[in-house]
Amino acid sequence: MSLYNLTDNVEESFDVKMGDVVYTGRYPLLGELEELQQIVDAQNEAETPAEKRKLGNKMEDFLYSFFTPKTEGAIPIKDELKKRNIKVMQNFTETMKKEFGLGQ
Repeated sequence: MSLYNLTDNVEESFDVKMGDVVYTGRYPLLGELEELQQIVDAQNEAETPAEKRKLGNKMEDFLYSFFTPKTEGAIPIKDELKKRNIKVMQNFTETMKKEFGLGQ
């Protein structure tokens, strides 16, 4: 009989860097991904642009909640991203897709 250790080489988090600021991103639990899917489903079913925008903001806040500053005195990642150009946001989005398995 084979025994597969599913927790071998599994990291709990990863780091992202913007300039001199480092944040740790925690991988979501499966239950948290289900919550994210509910937000996405609700956004897809929303009938008005205002509802879609509100749910989009809720989804962003949910995703940002997985990041904590590693650099002392750093501001929340959401606020740091607002100070950066669009290319940084595109890189962040690609990182989210890769690390969280979003959009697959």
